[in-house]
Amino acid sequence: METTSQGRGHRRRRSVQLRQGRATATRSSRVRLYLTAAEAAAFARDHHGAERLLDRAAMLVQDTQDMTSAPDLMPPGTTAPARPVDVAVHRVRVEVVLGRSGKALRLAEHVDSVDALDREGRARFYLTLARAHLHQRDQPGAVLALMQADRASPEEVRFNVYAQHLLKQAIGQDSVTVRHDLYRLAERAGLL
Repeated sequence: METTSQGRGHRRRRSVQLRQGRATATRSSRVRLYLTAAEAAAFARDHHGAERLLDRAAMLVQDTQDMTSAPDLMPPGTTAPARPVDVAVHRVRVEVVLGRSGKALRLAEHVDSVDALDREGRARFYLTLARAHLHQRDQPGAVLALMQADRASPEEVRFNVYAQHLLKQAIGQDSVTVRHDLYRLAERAGLL
C-alpha cells in the first residue's frame, strides 16, 4: 500500500513539474516573440516601440526567474527558458539597428554570461559588436569582434553572408595595426 501511495505522490509531483515546465515554455515563447518584435520595430525605426517590447520581454524573464520552484522537466519539443542574457543581447542588436552604435557598445560592456549562449548566438552577438565598431570607424575593435565570432563558430563567419559583408567592410577600413589578423581571418573565411 505504501509503495502505491509513493508512486502516486511521485506522479503528482511529476505532473506539477511538467505543468510548470509548460508555463515556463509558454513564457519563453512570449519572450522570444517580444524580442523578435523589438527587432522588427527597430528596423521600422520605432525606437520607443522597440524599447517597450524589450522591457516587456525583460519583465517576463524576471517573472519566470521569480517563480519559487524552477521546473525540473520541460515538455518535449520546447525551447530552453529565456534568460536575461537573451534580452541583453537583443538590446545591443536593437541599438545597432537603430544606428546608435555608441550606446550599443556601452550596453555590450554589461552583457553577462555571453558564454551561456549557444555557439551561433555567441557568433551573432560578436558580429553585432563588429558592426557597431565599424559604424564607429574602429577597425581594431571590429577585427577583435570578428575574431571572437570566428572562435565561437567558424562556420558562421565562413558561410554567413552578413559576416562576409562585415569582413569586406573591415578590409575597406584598412588599418596597419590589425591588417595581418584581418587578412588571415578573411583567408579562412574564403574571401582571399
